Amino acid sequence: MSSEPLLVEYVSTKTDAEEVIQREASQATYRILRRAFSNEVIQPGQTSLLDVHYWITAEWKRQGFEFNFPASLDLQRRGSAMLDDSDDPVIQPGDLLHVVFGVRTSGIVADQQKMAYVLRAGSPNHRRDYVPRLLAQPDGNILVDEFRVGRTGIAIKTAAESRALDEGIDSLVYSHAQGNWVHDAGVWMIHDWPDRYGDHPRFRLRAGEWISLEFSVSEAVPEWNDQAVTIMREEDTIVHSDGNVEYLSGPQRELWVIQ
Repeated sequence: MSSEPLLVEYVSTKTDAEEVIQREASQATYRILRRAFSNEVIQPGQTSLLDVHYWITAEWKRQGFEFNFPASLDLQRRGSAMLDDSDDPVIQPGDLLHVVFGVRTSGIVADQQKMAYVLRAGSPNHRRDYVPRLLAQPDGNILVDEFRVGRTGIAIKTAAESRALDEGIDSLVYSHAQGNWVHDAGVWMIHDWPDRYGDHPRFRLRAGEWISLEFSVSEAVPEWNDQAVTIMREEDTIVHSDGNVEYLSGPQRELWVIQ
């Protein structure tokens, strides 16, 4: 008989003290990323993606956190393929920015993705320049609704994507357990590919499990000549015994705007 289920249950069972640390890691990550995607750090036409990357690195070090994984940034721009920090483009008005990052403290990690839009000169200060519904809550709510204790990861993924499609939303779910590692032991809401993901998609969601709620939504944007735009979201959550899914920070409910 395999000991794997016992080990997974042991690793994914957290103490109250660990939960306090997880909340601290999540909230610190949220605050760092909120500042990174603001005019405190970004001056359109001058700041590059690597400038933001270096600021995030300096900030988590300044605050005394441990290394988890390096921040990764990219942007979507009208008429252009996606550019990332290896291209190091200068951020321009009209760009849609994306970052994935999380701090590590006392051996416990956070894992988040945030999005921001750089307003064009003369644009009204609102978030409806384009893609207003891509960051809206319906798809997030659909996914949270399918987070039912006892269900397998692949069942949650399939149900959430199917429901989203019925509502005309092109979504992709790839949530996963987190804790001492970004992709930790436990359930992953991912494709059932044993050679790549092992048994993770077939593990069942457990009460008290920490889950990185991760998904993306794509849509053709008329204002960009029907260019496909993707919103990527990731939030730290905990699934309580009553089935309630709690966000440990945030969550981001609208595009952050950079003037």
